Amino acid sequence: MRLRTQLLLVSLLTLALPWAGCQYVREFETALRQSQQDSLADGAGAIAAVLAERPTLLVRDPVQLVSDSDPESDIYASRLPSLVTLDGFAGDWSLDGSQFNHVDGPVPFRFAAGMDRNYIWLFLEVTDDSVLYETPGDPVRDRVLIDYEDPAGAPQQLLVATAARGRTAIRRRDGAEWVAEPRGQAVWEETGNGYRVEIRLRNGLVGARLGLSVIDADPGSFEAARSATFSGSRPGRLLHRLTALENALADFPYGNRRIVVTDPVGWVIAALGDTRDTAAREEVFPLAEKLLRRIIRPGREPDPLREARQGKLQSAEVVAALGGQADARWYRAEDERSAIVVAAHPIVEGPRIYGAVVLEQTSDAILTLTDRALARLVTLTLAATLIAALGLLGFATWLSLRIQRLSRAAQQAVAPDGSITDAIPGTAAGDELGDLSRNFSGLLGQLREHTDYLRGLAGKLSHELRTPLAVVQSSLDNLEATGLGKDARVYSTRAREGSSRLNSILTAMSEAGRVEQAIEHADVERFDLRALVEGCTGGYRDINPERKIGLSLPDSACYVEGVPELIAQMLDKLTDNAVDFSPVGGRVDIGLSVSGDHCRLSVANEGPQLPERMQSQLFDSMVSVRTRKGDQPHLGFGLHIARLIVEFHDGRISCRNLDDGSGVVFEAELPLSRRRDSAG
Repeated sequence: MRLRTQLLLVSLLTLALPWAGCQYVREFETALRQSQQDSLADGAGAIAAVLAERPTLLVRDPVQLVSDSDPESDIYASRLPSLVTLDGFAGDWSLDGSQFNHVDGPVPFRFAAGMDRNYIWLFLEVTDDSVLYETPGDPVRDRVLIDYEDPAGAPQQLLVATAARGRTAIRRRDGAEWVAEPRGQAVWEETGNGYRVEIRLRNGLVGARLGLSVIDADPGSFEAARSATFSGSRPGRLLHRLTALENALADFPYGNRRIVVTDPVGWVIAALGDTRDTAAREEVFPLAEKLLRRIIRPGREPDPLREARQGKLQSAEVVAALGGQADARWYRAEDERSAIVVAAHPIVEGPRIYGAVVLEQTSDAILTLTDRALARLVTLTLAATLIAALGLLGFATWLSLRIQRLSRAAQQAVAPDGSITDAIPGTAAGDELGDLSRNFSGLLGQLREHTDYLRGLAGKLSHELRTPLAVVQSSLDNLEATGLGKDARVYSTRAREGSSRLNSILTAMSEAGRVEQAIEHADVERFDLRALVEGCTGGYRDINPERKIGLSLPDSACYVEGVPELIAQMLDKLTDNAVDFSPVGGRVDIGLSVSGDHCRLSVANEGPQLPERMQSQLFDSMVSVRTRKGDQPHLGFGLHIARLIVEFHDGRISCRNLDDGSGVVFEAELPLSRRRDSAG
């Protein structure tokens, strides 16, 4: 893993700062929420205690305090806008589908009830594939019956039927007759799959109970009619928000809270205030506040008091309160930004539960106090983390670049020709990398001195050994001139052979030095390499008749800039090496080709292949792969001299095994002359 990556991973530890800040935010918000929840629960308990002392405020009619009706038959009248028109449509009621009651049975229908300052409203939609209207003398017709109790508790019944669509009168049963009821009107409109009826009844006509029945008359007889009823054996209660109770609740300061009172079943009978009307808060740091809302989730469920606007509350805390246990929960507000706390407390007098007081308040009060500080905390923490991460990343990049420069310098410290340079960067730095650079530089300096010593060792040995070798040879000459015996002459011959071989070794050792000196003082000229190779090859054929020496040349001249004698010497070394390793009668191929701005001189021979591990070392001095011994010593200077000559001409030399495995090829690549031929 790269050092930059490691430091970047280490920089991730700075994320502990925003994590700690988030934990602080969570704890702080939790403490404030708990305080708000406790305060709201205490307020709900205080209001419940006051209402428990005045139970008559909780019902429209005192008789409802002792109720024997089925809660499933109760009808809840939602509070309607003040501008509602009797036109057979419910679009101006501002209701949604959840506020309609659905009745299944022989005659399926749905209905809704509403109430404004002066009227009770009913709206029915009946599914009927054949609508029958009234005709004179024929009692068979579709109709709607309203069973109710008047304010005195006496059972009454209203009939809604018509001979044609449009506005129609409402009739009240009077004994066996139906008489007109001036306090009620209705509009009957036909639909594609039945009809709808909008009914308006003046306040004071209906008391505490109300039930609905729909009669679907079939053609033929009256007895064939089908009916569907939304009531039990007795009409259900007519429930709605109580003005007297809401006036009493107005004495309690509710501010930005919503106060709701329910009956024992959960129907809303009073509601004041609306948390939806809270003014929108200004976002100081929008991005930070959005992140804050992610950290502190308002709640998993939507605001339950939305149901209060639809008539009935059935959320967990309300159910608990109606069971006699106070409770409070947190929910998500409609704007998805803040939270809502809902506290419910039972209204209890003795063993009886009259209902529940429900208080709702948003967390805007908390957010107003904390959002600026918390958002600033999150923003500053994230900014500090980002700065720290960028700083560590920049430092890691700078440190990585220094190490990369040091690595490249160490890699390039030894040149292809074996020379060593101690140009290591960063030696003036005062840190650990500076110490490492200085140590590298000192080590390379010592290695360069030792390498220079080894390079000059051959020349020194050659110079120092030539004098004693000359003494030995002259002594052998004098000794042989005195006349030696047969036995002594054998030893003299061996000594002369040894001195001759030692002289060859000294000559080979000093040849590389002479080539280097020749290179330093050589005069560069432009010459035709094709002609040089062709001339040299003819000589090789004459002195090596036991080898088949082939030649491949380009069609035109091949001009290079350099020293022809040195190139010829390089070709001599490659050819001698190829002849030595090729078998008698074997083939040696010398080739010259041009490719782009370079020419390639190659010498290939049949024979043994090169070991893979030696191919990159053959051009070093005193390296040889010869396994057979001969009269002439081989110290591995020939290919080293060839490399020195090629590199002097800005070329490259390499060797490889032939693709067919039959031998070895040596290739020297030299740059072509950039000057144009005078003949061209």
